[in-house]
Amino acid sequence: MNKGYTGLTSLQETLPASFYLDPDHHQRELNAIWYRHWVYVGRAESLHGAGAFRTIMIGSQNILIVRDENLELQAFIILAVTAAQYCAPKKKAGCEPNPSSVPITPGDIH
Repeated sequence: MNKGYTGLTSLQETLPASFYLDPDHHQRELNAIWYRHWVYVGRAESLHGAGAFRTIMIGSQNILIVRDENLELQAFIILAVTAAQYCAPKKKAGCEPNPSSVPITPGDIH
């Protein structure tokens, strides 16, 4: 059953331009919404196999999502550029976990 368009049927005022341009307002939204809750960043099945990863920016935070050797998804805040270096599940000589990345939960992003 298609009811057709059920959205706005008349002109409505938009938010003031400052909501889109004011850095302080942007920071308040990051703190109140984006840094406070889990955010959808993709489908789990898009990361196939151990070592599959993607990065995403949430506000000013660079996040690494990786499928580990047990095929579980892990998420890390990248604290330094070198933290993006990921050791493959099959250990390579000299490949150690990078201390510049840390596991995250929703409350960690700020």
